[in-house]
Amino acid sequence: MLKKTISAALALSLVLGGGALLPEGVFGDDNAIVAQAAETYGDYEYYVEDDGSVVIDKYNGNAATVDIPSTINGKTVKKIGWYSFSNCTRIKTVNIPSTVEVIEDFAFDDCISLEKVTMTNSVKEIQRAFQGCISLKSVKLSNNLDSIGGQFNGCTSLKSLVIPEGVLTIGGFAFHECENLQSITIPKSVVSIDEWAFQSTSSTAHAMCDSLVVKCYKNSVAHKFVKENDYDYQLIDGTSIAKAKVTGLKAQTYTGSNVRPEPVVKLGGKTLKNGTDYYLTYKNNKAVGTATINIIGKREYTGKITKTFKINPKTSKVSKLTSPKTKKLKVTYKKVSGVTGYEVTYSTSKKFAKSKTKTVKVKGAAKTSKTISKLKKNKTYYVKVRTYKTVKGKTYYSSYSKYKKLKIK
Repeated sequence: MLKKTISAALALSLVLGGGALLPEGVFGDDNAIVAQAAETYGDYEYYVEDDGSVVIDKYNGNAATVDIPSTINGKTVKKIGWYSFSNCTRIKTVNIPSTVEVIEDFAFDDCISLEKVTMTNSVKEIQRAFQGCISLKSVKLSNNLDSIGGQFNGCTSLKSLVIPEGVLTIGGFAFHECENLQSITIPKSVVSIDEWAFQSTSSTAHAMCDSLVVKCYKNSVAHKFVKENDYDYQLIDGTSIAKAKVTGLKAQTYTGSNVRPEPVVKLGGKTLKNGTDYYLTYKNNKAVGTATINIIGKREYTGKITKTFKINPKTSKVSKLTSPKTKKLKVTYKKVSGVTGYEVTYSTSKKFAKSKTKTVKVKGAAKTSKTISKLKKNKTYYVKVRTYKTVKGKTYYSSYSKYKKLKIK
């Protein structure tokens, strides 16, 4: 069976020397090349090893979801072999059974549509299995792995990964070109991380994937590694910011764009820094209404605080005051689009004392004037205006404009 498995192994052997890197079954006892006969089971080609277990050698199907069999003709499937699913471009999901212990080099190489891989804790070894799987988004790893190498090289869609407890080493180029990787959790068990482990598309060591946050434990090897290399990180067992005091979140004014006020966050007498000790996320922070801000601990801090703030409508301003008739006042003000209406407040008191002040509402954003009757003749009135908008039964008001004054006829 001179298949691509043997061809790849022979190429490596010629470059590196010897037959140590060749898959089991390629050499016989006298070091002559043995071409094992492939057997067929449905869409699979396979061969049987000396211990009676099955190695999946090639997949010939075109299913989007592949459930790899746990047994073939009564024999247990323990390995997924070299290049066995390579370039199977239609596969989107692969489910690996609880019998499989080894996933060999390039097993799913360039499966460009593969999005999800699930496996059980039976898997003890994964070699460079998922290189070039550019659509891969979700992988649940076995708890019995002891190393992470170049398994995910070129997985440009991978956004998060939890490395299970028990893994000891993270090798060079483990996440090479994983440019969209945003979160990776590294357990306490890791004792070695290669300086090239998180190399991005750059050729420089330590050139980390731009948006990646490493989640790790305090004083662990991973913690020391990220601090030494100035990587962004978050301690899983860091200091909680849940009891921090948050101030400075004032009401904002609608601008037509997202508004992002920055709070003051203090914990234990220390003012924490945005971008260093925490980061901010916002929700519903564009339209008039109530917006949400999340203050999320990072680096030495963990936990989250959620606060809200108002986004009020734009204010108007008084354009002109006239007294068209005796004891009447006409107020003209600037139009503000998108509001429910306006409030006109008028008073004989410059300070708008409550007992000398009245307010009238004008419904409709297009109505830009209001005539007020039954005022005191020859009396000076002070007038100001504000907008309002009702959202889900709650009314939000802008700030008041500057006042103008006029003596009534």
